[in-house]
Amino acid sequence: MYIARLLFSTVIVAFQARVGHGTPVPGRLQPRVDCDDVSKYTVQYFMDHKVYEPPASTCLFYTAWLSAIAQRFAHSGGASMTTIWDMWPCDYYNGDLEDENNRLRCIFKDKDTRTEYFEHMSEAMAISCDIFATVMTNFTDNIPQDGIWGRVEQPALQRTGNPGGQIDTIVAVDLKGDNLVTVWERPGTRRKRSVQEGNMLEARDQPNGCYTPEQIQEWFGDVPW
Repeated sequence: MYIARLLFSTVIVAFQARVGHGTPVPGRLQPRVDCDDVSKYTVQYFMDHKVYEPPASTCLFYTAWLSAIAQRFAHSGGASMTTIWDMWPCDYYNGDLEDENNRLRCIFKDKDTRTEYFEHMSEAMAISCDIFATVMTNFTDNIPQDGIWGRVEQPALQRTGNPGGQIDTIVAVDLKGDNLVTVWERPGTRRKRSVQEGNMLEARDQPNGCYTPEQIQEWFGDVPW
């Protein structure tokens, strides 16, 4: 028994010497990563870390509780539109709060910091759009203005001098993509395109999204869009 313990100890010491001090040992639980602070994720930070630029006239926004529906619509048939879920690296959308390697888990656990995070991401998307933008909503004739759409996205779309270009027209569509209602037109609009024209784009490298619409809805369905 003594000899067996001695041999076992020798093997362990030799293995530790080989992997080196602080080197992860296979099968051993690794320490979790630290949470990021929401202050890191400014509008400019999101602008600097995009992995996809929305082609002109493809930006699709939406109001509360429609994350999954809008995501499906954007990538169905000939739509080829761009949602907020297409423009950044996958780990920017990781809503798994139990994943200890998820640097956003603390931000997403808190309602206020989660809202701040998506407000900044939403503004970054809005100022990246050009010519024509669409918002999907249950209420095309009376779009709620108390969520991220009314407080952040629409005002950003209406600005001039945005990095992505200039939005001239905003239309609302219902959950089927029908019932088009013009929400806003820039005075002296230089370019006009209907949502149908905006959808009739040549085939392009449209991302498929990092997570399914069901995952997005489960994690972020109650964000006050």
